[in-house]
Amino acid sequence: MDDLDEIQSTFDKKRVKTSIRLNYEAQVEVIKKQVGSLEDIRDRLQLSQRKMAQLLLVDPSAWSRWIADGDSAPPHIYRALQWYLALIEKIPGLSPAYFLQKDTQALKKEFIQIAKNEISPVTKTIEELSHKANKIVEFSS
Repeated sequence: MDDLDEIQSTFDKKRVKTSIRLNYEAQVEVIKKQVGSLEDIRDRLQLSQRKMAQLLLVDPSAWSRWIADGDSAPPHIYRALQWYLALIEKIPGLSPAYFLQKDTQALKKEFIQIAKNEISPVTKTIEELSHKANKIVEFSS
């Protein structure tokens, strides 16, 4: 088994990377600078390794392997985490628990409530501006 691992390791080192792969790896480095390492992100989200794997829809052994190999997750994992962190920044009430729940009706209700909470202040501002605009139109007539 050790010989097979050694052969695979040698093959991986000698394999030529395409320009697309090099581009993806460069994007991963930028994302790491923006949001941190996999463990930094996991710590920020306050999730166990198992919960982090569930959030990303991967087997827990994949997470362990990525960490052991020095943040060697595929580029799409970093992109998903980048998007996820941006999403929870835009919608602060959206917690990891939302995505980890199995009850889809509860998910739907929670998302609707979050959306209503986000929309409510905007609707109030629009109503106030509309009222002020009507007053200006009445005054200028």
